[in-house]
Order: sequence, then structure tokens, then C-alpha cells
Amino acid sequence: MPKLNSLTLDCVVATGSVVIALLLMFGLDPWLGMTETPFLLFFGSVPIAALYRGRRGGLIATVLSALLANYFFIAPIYAFSLDTVGSSRTIIFLLEGILISILIGSLRRAQQQTKASLRQLKASESKFRRLVNSNVIGVVSADIYGAITDANDAFLNSVGYTRADLIAGRIRWDEMTPADLKYLDRSAYKELLTKGKNTPYEKAFMGKQGQRVPVVVGTALLEDNPEQIISFILDVSERKRAEQQLAIQYTIARALAEATAISDAISLVLQSLCESLGWQIGCFWRVDPQTQTLRYLHGWYSPGLDATALIQINQTMTFTAGMGLPGRIWERGEATWIPDVAEDAGFPRKAVALEVGLRSVFGFPVSLNQDILGVIECFSDRYQEPDQNLLQMVTAIGSQIGQFIERKQTEEELQASQDLFQSFMSYCPINAYIKDELGCYVYVNPSVERAFNRPLVEWLGKTDFDFFAADVAQTFRANDRAVLQSGQMIQVVELNPLDDDQPHYLSVKFPLKDATGRSLLGGMSIDISDRKRFEVERERLLQQLETSLGQLEAVINSMTEGLVIADPQGNILMFNPAALALHGYDSLEQVQQHLREFPNTIEVHDLQGNFVPMEQWPISRALQGETFSNCEIQIHRRDTGKTFIGSYGGTPVLDKQNQIILAIVTIRDVTAQKQAQAELARSLAAETAARAEAEAANRIKDEFLAVLSHELRTPLNPILGWIRLLRNGHLDAQQTTRALETIERNTKLQIQLIDDLLDISRILRGKLVLNVGPVDLVAVIEAAKETVRLAAEAKGIELRFIARQAVDEWVSGPVNESPNTSTPLQVMGDFNRLQQVVWNLLSNAVKFTPEGGRVEVRLERVDEGDRGAGSSSPSPPSSFGEAHEPPSSLVRRGSRAASSSFGEAHEPPPSSLHPYAQITVSDTGKGISPEFLPHIFEYFRQADSSITRQFGGLGLGLAIARQIVELHGGTIEAASPGEGQGATFTVTLPLWVKPVATKPEEIRRESPSVPPLPLAAIRILAVDDEADNLELVQFILEQSGATVRASTSATEALQQVEQFQPDVLLTDIGMPEMDGYTLLHKIRELLPEGGQIPAIALTAYAGEFNQQQALAAGFQQHIAKPVEPDTLVSSITMLLKSQ
Repeated sequence: MPKLNSLTLDCVVATGSVVIALLLMFGLDPWLGMTETPFLLFFGSVPIAALYRGRRGGLIATVLSALLANYFFIAPIYAFSLDTVGSSRTIIFLLEGILISILIGSLRRAQQQTKASLRQLKASESKFRRLVNSNVIGVVSADIYGAITDANDAFLNSVGYTRADLIAGRIRWDEMTPADLKYLDRSAYKELLTKGKNTPYEKAFMGKQGQRVPVVVGTALLEDNPEQIISFILDVSERKRAEQQLAIQYTIARALAEATAISDAISLVLQSLCESLGWQIGCFWRVDPQTQTLRYLHGWYSPGLDATALIQINQTMTFTAGMGLPGRIWERGEATWIPDVAEDAGFPRKAVALEVGLRSVFGFPVSLNQDILGVIECFSDRYQEPDQNLLQMVTAIGSQIGQFIERKQTEEELQASQDLFQSFMSYCPINAYIKDELGCYVYVNPSVERAFNRPLVEWLGKTDFDFFAADVAQTFRANDRAVLQSGQMIQVVELNPLDDDQPHYLSVKFPLKDATGRSLLGGMSIDISDRKRFEVERERLLQQLETSLGQLEAVINSMTEGLVIADPQGNILMFNPAALALHGYDSLEQVQQHLREFPNTIEVHDLQGNFVPMEQWPISRALQGETFSNCEIQIHRRDTGKTFIGSYGGTPVLDKQNQIILAIVTIRDVTAQKQAQAELARSLAAETAARAEAEAANRIKDEFLAVLSHELRTPLNPILGWIRLLRNGHLDAQQTTRALETIERNTKLQIQLIDDLLDISRILRGKLVLNVGPVDLVAVIEAAKETVRLAAEAKGIELRFIARQAVDEWVSGPVNESPNTSTPLQVMGDFNRLQQVVWNLLSNAVKFTPEGGRVEVRLERVDEGDRGAGSSSPSPPSSFGEAHEPPSSLVRRGSRAASSSFGEAHEPPPSSLHPYAQITVSDTGKGISPEFLPHIFEYFRQADSSITRQFGGLGLGLAIARQIVELHGGTIEAASPGEGQGATFTVTLPLWVKPVATKPEEIRRESPSVPPLPLAAIRILAVDDEADNLELVQFILEQSGATVRASTSATEALQQVEQFQPDVLLTDIGMPEMDGYTLLHKIRELLPEGGQIPAIALTAYAGEFNQQQALAAGFQQHIAKPVEPDTLVSSITMLLKSQ
């Protein structure tokens, strides 16, 4: 349907509204008298027309309404003539209609414009909303104070926040702006206030994870609310990243291009990569092909960061495939990103990285084709989201670095090869050169320059015809062509006459090709002129040598001594006739034929009979470089039985380089000479042994006599002294009793010494008699124990007796108790002699055990099979440690097969196991030294026989005990771990098969008493280790009015000299630790106190030699013990008068 134009439509609407009003007026006129108000309804058509068609429609309706009202309702009706009133009314209507049309038309136009504006606004809003929701650009609605009230997803996603964060008000643009960029916001805000908008500018927001987001921001103020702004934010991260990647690639490419070494390039790459990315640390790990591990090689870190801890731990660590971030990258062959190292369980350097302040790290492989050459790591102190584009870029960079490394390695290897070639050629003494196909020199080494005195520049481009005679050059050229044509190496001797000389050169020529494929010739020539001359000389010398060898062979064959020559491999080159005769061979060929059989057919011993292995034979020693003479060994042929003693001499023959080329050995038969020497040596040895035995016997005799004199005289001194005092009658009852006890005790000592001497005499003469009968060993031990009980109590020694009659039947008791023995252990023997044995062992144990020690006696029954290793039954508990353990050192004397004087009563019955009684005496005393232990049961032997010995005795007790035990068919053993560790003596006696109880003799207890002895006047220092002697001397001297200071040792006397300042020194000679001679010497050194003190030696060493020795040592008098009191006093008086 064709559209009506605007005027037509205006006319239609206006006409229609007027016609309707007209028709209504005609219809209402009969009732309402519309003629009275002809314009009433027409006033309605004008606004309607104006309302729907605007001002023009209203004007048309106004004109039509005025015409129709004038024609139909204003007189004259149906005519267009008007009177004054009608005209006025019509004019007023027209004016009103025009006014209404204008007003309503304007209103309609404004309404239409408003609707159009609304439509445009809706369209614009729709477009803006679609723009916001499209998230092409970030849109933010905020206030000027920093609060963000609305934002689209594009903005939220770019900064990493969520809509929940937006609604919660946790997003503020002022807080998201880094401090170093806030000045940009302040500048834009000033422009915003001035112009209502600002020029878009670049800045960055801090994302939720701390990352920087580069953006372009444009902001405008809202017109209706100047505190509200709307900002359009364009995320330019991708653009920045692309720019950054291009910059990184350019920087790394430039670094690789400018670097002259791999290490420099890696350092520049790490620095450029980290600085371009804004990361803080870069590390390079190189694959070690030998150990198949990654090792730290280079590192770079920002100057303001202290990364020492990370660098140090990197230097100490290595990574295998799959271990840590470098190992994972190496294993997978791809770049890897760790956003937060704190959350990565496979990052072993986590603690150090967090300590340094690092958060994120990525790494990528440095590869060449499919091979991983190394790994690069980059660390950041901020949280960084993985960037796949960056990983792709650094992967490409890794390949680029790998290609660079390969190229540089190739260049370095080539340069090293060239340097090596130049260095080799510079020092090579052989003439080396290279020629082209035309024979022109392209290279000569310095040796050529030196040999012909021409610099390199004169050789290049020249041929042999420029330097040598034509015939010589032609020969060189012909040899060169032969090599180039055949393509084979040749070796030829070339003659080069120069300066009236004809040097010979051995030349090696071979074909070469350069990089372009051009054929070249390489050659090396060495001057062999000297060798040629040497060959001539060698021929001459060989002829002379043949002549000399013939002469030498004649001399060697005529030698009376044997001569053997061998090469370094041990092959025999010469065996002269004398050597063949000595060793029993007919020819050199026979020796060489049987050479391998020598170790089986020839025995070699030294003169002491020790086997000499083949490695120490004379020929072997010479081949080992040893020079020797008079090596005397005995040679025995097993196959022929021939034996001789040879004196061998040998030496190696060395070349100029001190290398052995021959070994020469000479042999001389000294069998007869050695036999004569051996006979003479045997005679001399027999004579020497006899002399030594005699001297030892004399020495033992002298020592025994000296000890015997001492032991006899020592008890006599207190006996005689107390007797003389008793005769004077000046002693009271108590002193008299004490004197008698001392006399009795020392008399018994004398008796004991005499008895021991008599027993030894009887034993040596075979006259010792035993009163044989059944003996209860418990009673024997009790009797002996009772004898030494007082001595043990005096020293505080625990004396313990343990008895076992049968297996697992132990009885024991302390010193004051006896074991309850219901089944006595009996032997057939002499009760007193057995008591003597046990008493001797116990007295020795008490004597040699210090105060507070322990002595234990064990009696047990053992079978014959148990004697070697001790009883197999369990041992009783010991009261002092390891007393029952087997001794580490043991000496045994006697056996049950020893002869006795009481027949065969002790022989065991016919059974496989014969019972024995075993008595064990052990102590915690001074022990026995390993050196003296084998001699402990010998006559007159003592561990210490010096004059400083601590314990007396003749050394006969154990020897007598051994003889008594052996006469009873038993054995006695001594054992000691060493000095200071105690000793154990074990006596084994055969048991009597029918036990018979015997009662021991009553044992008398002796309680020695030493009466005090008062003596006389001037200050006298008396020194003696024997308490009885010292007490007697002190009493005698105090009775005479002297002031006496008594000392029991030389050490104590030295301490008292300065305090006491004696007028006379009276000292014994034989004392423990320090003897009288040493004491006097030390006192004489104490000036002025001891320098002039008169000294008397009061000693039991009474021989003439002892007297002379004492006077020579500085004593004024020598008095032998025992001494009369009057003699002692008068000797001191005379000595003082003589002073």
C-alpha cells in the first residue's frame, strides 16, 4: 500500500476531526441548540488534529472549523458573509485555534523528540551493555575515592579477582595500583577534574596473586554524578608479553653472537633472560656425561638480592634424571613451571629458596636435536602464573643455546686442534711441509726454517727448484708426483748435497686433501746422516767385537772359577766349563735344556740350613740390580746327589739408560774351606760354652755366698745385741721378755736357713728320707695355714681355704675356720714334708703380697684327664676376681712318674682315669716376671739378688718344694700374668685309694715380741730396713746417751738430714729402692749439712771386697753384722775423736 505524504495525511486527519465535530453538532443541535455555540465542538477537533498531526494539522482543522461554523451555524446560515459579531467570533476562534495548534504541535513535537531520544538511549544502552558483556575490554564503574562498584568479567579476569570479591568490596583501584605508578593516577585525576575525561594512559594493576597486569586506562566522569567515574581498561599483557619475548629473543641472540666462549654466553643469557622477565635468579646446570648427573655450572642473580645460600647449595648438589626440577626437565625434555615452590613436594631446595625469598620458578632444557645438554632455571620473588607462550619461547631459546654450544664447542675443538698442530709442529724436530699439486710449498714447520735458515715467507709459493740443485729438485718432484698419482704413502731416502756435505734424509710422503677437495702432498723428513755414519761405524765395531769376543771366550773357558751370564729374562747365555763342572752339567745346551727344571732338581740352602727360594738365588739377585760378593750357599742336586758350598759374587750390567741388559755371576767352590771353618767353630763354641758355664757357676756361687752371708749375719745381729744387754742386767721384765722373743725368732730364722741348706745337701746327695704314711691333705693345709696365720693378720691379708672332695662338692672357710670335710682327700706320703711344701708356698704368698691383699688355697680332686686343662666341673666362687682363671704364663716341674723313696704305693689303680689331689695357692702379690718364671724352681735363684732387694731369703724354698713334690710322684707348677698381677702355684699329688685319717701335729703359735731398746747421747741418724736391727741399734745408742733418729729407708733418711743435722750417720748397705752407697753419695751433696758427716756402714755384707767398697764410697768405718753393743759404741766414739 502506497504511503500518504505528510500534508495529505495532515489534511485527512484535520478534515476527519472537523467533519466528526460537524456531524455531532448537527445531531445535538435539536436538543442542545448548537447554533448558540457554533464553535463548541470545533474547539475539540482542533486539539485532536494538532495532537495527532501537529501544528499543521491543527491549523487546517482550525480553518475548516471556522468555514463550516460560519456556513452552517452563524447567520446568515449557509452563507459565508459575516457580521461584525460573527466576524469577531470567527477571528477569536481562528486565533484560539492557531494558538492551540501551535501549543499542541510543539508539545507533540517535543513528545516525538523525547520518544526518539528514548529510543536512541535504549539503543545506545543496549550497545554499551553488549560491549560490556562481550568482555572485549574491561569496564569499571567506580568512585573517585578508589572503591569499584561494578566491573565486567574482562577486568576481573585480567586481575584475578572474582565477582564475590567485587560484591564484598575487596577490590579498590587505588590499592591495586603499584606504589611506583601512583603518580600516573594522580596526573590522570587532575585531567579528569578539568576536562571530565582523561587521555588514555598505560599503567599496571597488581593482581590478586601479586602479579603485575599491564593495562591502558581511559576514564570519564558521569555528568549527573561528578564523584562517579567509568573507566575503560584494556589488558595489554599479551602485547607486552609479545614485546617482551621479542626483546628477550633479540637480547639472547645478540648475547650469543657477541660471546666468545660458552661460559661468557651462558652468563649473558642468564642475565638477559632474568632482567627482561623481571626475574631475580638464573642458574645453568650442565649434563655430566660420565656420571650422568646434572652439575651446577653458572649462575646470575639481581645485585640487590642475597642469593648466596642458594648458589652455595647448588654448587654442592647434583641431580639425576627425575630428581628435583632440573632432573624432571632432563627426564621429560620439556619446560616446566612451578608457580609456588612452597607447594611443590618435588623441590628439594625448597627451604633455601623460601629463605632467600623466592616464590616461582621455571626451567627449560638446553638441547641439541634430541640430546639434552643442560637445564636453565629462573627464579622470581613473586607468584607467577604459568605462561605457556613464555615456556614455548624459552624452549626455542634452549634449542638456540644448544646450537650455540655445539658451534662453540666445534670452534673451540677446531681452534684447540689448530693450536695443538701448531704447537706440535713448533717443537717437532722433524722437517714437515705441505705442497700443492704444482709442487709449491703451502706450509713448512719451524724445523724447516731452522734447518735451511730461511723464514716461512720465503718458502710459501716456491718450489724445490728455487732452493735446491736441479737434479736434486727433480728427484724430489718425481717422488711427489708418484705419491699424488698413486694416492699411496711412500718412504724414501733422499740425498740433499749442501755446503760440500751430503746429508741423507729419510722422507715420508703422503697424499692430503683440503676442505675444498684440492689435492695436496704432505711430507716429513728426518736427517739420518748420523745414522748412516753410525751404520758404517757399527759394521767396523762389530768386526772388532767378534775378535774381542773370541779372545774373551778363551779367557772365560780357561778360568778356574765358575762364570754364569744371563739376560734380563733369566735365559742362561753362558756357563763356563768351571761352572758346568761345579753344578754337574756337561754343556751350556744341557743347562738351557733343563733350566725350567732347576727349582725341582736343585736345592739351595744358606749355611744355617734355611731354604733359599729361587727369587733369592745369586743369578736372580743380580738380575734384580743387586751387586754382592762372598754370598755363600749350599747347592744340592736332587737327581745326582751332588752337594757343594759355593761362594757367589754377582753384578748387573747396565746400559746408558741404567737398564739391566745382563747379569754376571762368579762361583768359587769353598766346600773344604767351610768344613774346616765349621770344625774350628765347633771347637771354639765348645770352649766358649764351657768357659761361660764355669763363669756362670762361679757367679752363682759368689752371689749365693754373698746372700748366704747376709741372711746368716742379719739375724745374728739382734741376737748378740740383746744377749749382751741381758747380761748387763739393766732391762725390766717387759724388755727382757721382748729381748728373749727377738732372740728366739731370729734363732729360728737361722735354724730355718740351716735346715734348708741341709735339705738341699740331702737332695743333691740323694739322702732325703720320707716317713711315708696316709696323709690327710686338709690337715696338712690347716697346719701350714696356722703357721702363717699371724703373719697374714699382721699385714691385713685375707687368707682363704677352699676344699672340694668330689665334683660339685665345695666347702670353704675364712682364715679362722676350717672346711667341714666329711670325705678327706688322702695321699700316701710324709706329713711333715708335705706341710713344708704348703708352708713354703703360703709363706711366700704372704711375704710377697702387699697389705690388704688376698691369699687363697684350694684343694680339689681331679681326674687324670682333667689335669692338662683343669677340672671340668664348675669352679667355686672366688673371693678375689680371676684367681681361678688359667694363668697366661706357666712353668711345670716334676711328674707323677718321678722316683720316690716309698715304692709304688702312690701308683694309680688300673683304670682309664686316675684321681689326683690338686692344691692351688694363689695370691694378689707382686707376681713373677716372664723372664724369671722358667728359673723359679732352680737352686739358689732369686728374682732380685741385688743389695737393694726388698725381700730376703736364699732362694732354696721352691727348689726344695719341687723335689719333695716329685718324690711324692706329683708335679708343681707356677704361673703369673706378670709383675704386679699375682702368682699361682699348683701342686698335684696322686690320691691314695684307701683314705686313712691322720691327725696333724699340734701347731704352736708364736707371737714375736720386740722389746724397746734405749741407747746413748750425741745426734746419730740410724738407717736400716730391718726393724729388729734398727730397734736394737737405736736402743744401744740411746742407752749410751745419744739422741737417735731412726729411718727405715734411705729416702726417709734424706728427708731427715737437714732437719736433724746428725753428728754421725750409721746406715745399712743392702736396702730396698736405694742402697747405703747411694744414700751416702746424696748426703755428701747436701752442703754444708751433709758434706762432713762421719759415716759408718753397718752391714751383713762382711767380705773383704765389701769392706773395701764401703771405704772407697766414703764411709769412715765398715762394721759387719752381727755387732757387739760395746763394739758399736766404741767404734762411734773413736770415729768422733778422730774427727
